[in-house]
Amino acid sequence: MTRFIHDKFAKDYLEELLKPYGKVEAPKRVAGEVREIDVFFSPFLSEIPNLEILGLLGYNAKKLHKIIERKLSYILKTGNM
Repeated sequence: MTRFIHDKFAKDYLEELLKPYGKVEAPKRVAGEVREIDVFFSPFLSEIPNLEILGLLGYNAKKLHKIIERKLSYILKTGNM
């Protein structure tokens, strides 16, 4: 739930910035305790787009992409999570 206008603006802004590079859900409910993530981003795994144009946000998205790739590779090789 958005309480402040600047909070809504920030969520909408991030969603529009990240949309070309992956799936964006704003907000996203999280299992377990009743929690909600403001913006959830999962990058497209087929290719790494040019994220440098987004600055620090792009850097973090690229790191996330590499972590997911490594985890998927490990799961496919070993069959373990």
